[in-house]
Amino acid sequence: MLSTEIAALTEKNHKEVMRDIRVVVEKMQSTDLRFACESITYTGANGQAYKCYELDYEATMIVMTGYDVVARAMSQQNLDWA
Repeated sequence: MLSTEIAALTEKNHKEVMRDIRVVVEKMQSTDLRFACESITYTGANGQAYKCYELDYEATMIVMTGYDVVARAMSQQNLDWA
């Protein structure tokens, strides 16, 4: 999922979402946990290029559940412990 989509879904400023993703990336680098995040550019409606992040499913869930207590609780309750 793109950071722009996360911003829209969470009704947060994209700049803040980008900052939050950078913080998560920094913290995850010191672990063996999987977190795939790539910096890319997109073209805005005005024709200008802007930076954003493209996250895999796991990374998206880590960021999204950080914003939403209910989503965090649901993801924890639905973990597959098998």
